[in-house]
Amino acid sequence: MFSREAIRTAIAIIENKGDIFLQKRDNVPGVTYPGMLMLFGGGLEDQESPQDGIIRELKEETSLDLDRSKLHFLWDQDFVGIGLDGEKILRHPHVFHLAIEEDDFEVYEGAGYVRVNTDNFAQYKENTTPFSAVVIENFWKGVIENVPAN
Repeated sequence: MFSREAIRTAIAIIENKGDIFLQKRDNVPGVTYPGMLMLFGGGLEDQESPQDGIIRELKEETSLDLDRSKLHFLWDQDFVGIGLDGEKILRHPHVFHLAIEEDDFEVYEGAGYVRVNTDNFAQYKENTTPFSAVVIENFWKGVIENVPAN
């Protein structure tokens, strides 16, 4: 049982030719999963749709300024995560796919980004947040549906 309602989030698999871009989190107090790698995105504001939330988050965190037609919804589900205080919290992420060209991409939040692919992910997995690792592996296995070919 959780002490509060699920935290609604929007997460993006940002991809270029099979590589996925992961944000390197700042390693400072007050940041969830400091210094780790994770998919881009964040919490939804009150009454914000998942699509509007991921567009806002990507605009805040990166150089991407998108419209809804560029996003492809993949799935959503409840996921148990760990809060800053170590407490288990229930999150409800909405996961989107976005194909980009690397030339169009800069990171404004965090300590930069890393490109991962099926050949090099093993060396980064230990430093990737658990949820992001599951999403990435399922994406590559084809478990996640509705991803357009690029």
